[in-house]
Amino acid sequence: MNGEHAIGCDLANVYEETGGDLEYRTTLAWGDRVELLGSTSTAFRVRVTRHLRQADGSVMPAPFEGVIRRPSS
Repeated sequence: MNGEHAIGCDLANVYEETGGDLEYRTTLAWGDRVELLGSTSTAFRVRVTRHLRQADGSVMPAPFEGVIRRPSS
């Protein structure tokens, strides 16, 4: 199940775990690529590429590991 996957829903929020809390970091859209690192009954741990704007205005890709919460029924 680990490896590269694509988001299969309209939008998925990615959170960073900080001290036991989840802080919002970015939103992915249908078809965006993620690397699945693991999953639990409540969340997926993923690695994504974020594009961070630099002081000079350029944009640099940076890997980011975060959590996508599973939807509740």
